[in-house]
Amino acid sequence: MHENREIDASKCTLTNSKGQWTTLTPQSVNIRKSFGDLTVECRKSQAFGSKTVKSSAEGSTFGNILIGGGVGALVDAGTGNGYSYPDSIVIDMMGNIAGEM
Repeated sequence: MHENREIDASKCTLTNSKGQWTTLTPQSVNIRKSFGDLTVECRKSQAFGSKTVKSSAEGSTFGNILIGGGVGALVDAGTGNGYSYPDSIVIDMMGNIAGEM
């Protein structure tokens, strides 16, 4: 059994309220930021893993709430500009990778 290692060529689909993107590990993908959560699902052979990543407010959104009032905060929330996801996401895979025991 292998633990804590990168699994190359897993197909991952990332979805939020702004769209859906697909990539293979360990590649990266640019996604549109959103107020909502990001769902990540990865699959390779018989192995599968998924994770929901919370969107977090960036400093500009807090500034808009404290200084600019409600209008600035509504614009950031509507466009997703005031929110971000982590630069890197680790997905725990469960199941059997082809050719491994």
